[in-house]
Amino acid sequence: LNTADILVKELEHYFHKNTLRDDDFDWISIDNPRIVNFVWSSLRICNFDQTRNNVFINYEFHENTNTFSLNKLMLEKQERLYLKNNLEINPPSLKLKIESIKLFFDSLEVSLFAKEKLMSSIKNKWEEIKNRTEMIEWLNKNEELTTWAWSYIVENMLNKSIPEWVNISNSEKRDIEQKTKDTIITMYDLLFRETDRKLFKSQLSKNGSQQKYRIKEKANTKVLNLNVSIETKSNLEKIKKIKNKSMKEIIEELINEELNRISACR
Repeated sequence: LNTADILVKELEHYFHKNTLRDDDFDWISIDNPRIVNFVWSSLRICNFDQTRNNVFINYEFHENTNTFSLNKLMLEKQERLYLKNNLEINPPSLKLKIESIKLFFDSLEVSLFAKEKLMSSIKNKWEEIKNRTEMIEWLNKNEELTTWAWSYIVENMLNKSIPEWVNISNSEKRDIEQKTKDTIITMYDLLFRETDRKLFKSQLSKNGSQQKYRIKEKANTKVLNLNVSIETKSNLEKIKKIKNKSMKEIIEELINEELNRISACR
């Protein structure tokens, strides 16, 4: 063997000695979008702890507040290891996400033990959450609220900022709703404190019910524009105050009562 061949052989030996095996990634199945999205997004928010010379993923909020905010976890501005390794920022497919996951571990400048520890940490977290299906069930039951739910999360939980690992807007129109649903599921999967999960779910459920009511009301109502005398408007305001009802309810009630009266006289 010449010097070049020896060098290549030594480099290959070093690479395999410090790299995870292919079967270490077998549990991240392309047939399960949820697990692929969870692992990839976990690595996307991964940081390096210089004091401990270790790779870690901060799944906790460490916030003592009654108001729910995803800012600490989703929007914290730090130099991410994923970006430092020049990997594709937002892979458009599950296949490319799996490739990025493998490249992430290959390019980590840490010991094999540290890589195995990180992989084990993510795998253990997945084992903890894989049977949590409440968010999937809610989204499947309220498919008409998918787009609204994401807008609500961004507006009320993310301070109108999009997490760096989210990629919905660049999708084709037919894929947007499914990617939106997958994004919400992944975001829920990244929450490991039970109190955060409960608050996240309860806020979506409560405000989602109100949104469904508004949608139903809009479908069952028509805009009525009419001019009435000042005296009539004043009388309507008096009736509204006495009965403690909205103007819409008062007008509907008067119309229905008059129709019933006329019908009874025929």
